[in-house]
Amino acid sequence: MDTVMQLLTDFIPVIAALGGAMVGGYFSRKSQNDAIQLQIERDKEIAKKQEMNELMSIYNDILRINGEKIMVAHVGGGHTELDIKLYEQAIRPLVYEKFHLIHENVAKIVEKIDRKLAECNFHEEITPENHQFLATAYWDLINKINEHLAEYRESRFNYK
Repeated sequence: MDTVMQLLTDFIPVIAALGGAMVGGYFSRKSQNDAIQLQIERDKEIAKKQEMNELMSIYNDILRINGEKIMVAHVGGGHTELDIKLYEQAIRPLVYEKFHLIHENVAKIVEKIDRKLAECNFHEEITPENHQFLATAYWDLINKINEHLAEYRESRFNYK
């Protein structure tokens, strides 16, 4: 019995030390995992903000071109025409440069304009109705971009 007591006396500190090491290791690993998860979340948030800034920069460039150039001209009566050449050279490349960042409703309008332009190219003719469609779609595009900029300002700066 003395031998068993002697063994228990020798092993209890060893078992306690091992148990303490395991508990300490568990909490150390947990706190490291929590810190890593927190860093991952911060990195995701930073990436999201960078993407949003890139998107807003694209939208700003589009609005700048829209303000500097006459994109839609009134050609008499109630008819308007989109400057297709300017649209294809200035606006469209901006949108497609980072198309994956563009809001879905903006992307759909751009695709709608592209389909109509492809149709006109196929028929080798742009009718007054086509011009009206393109001008209206372009103004829809500008309006959606302005809406997204307003939402961005509201969410970021908390004002309307």
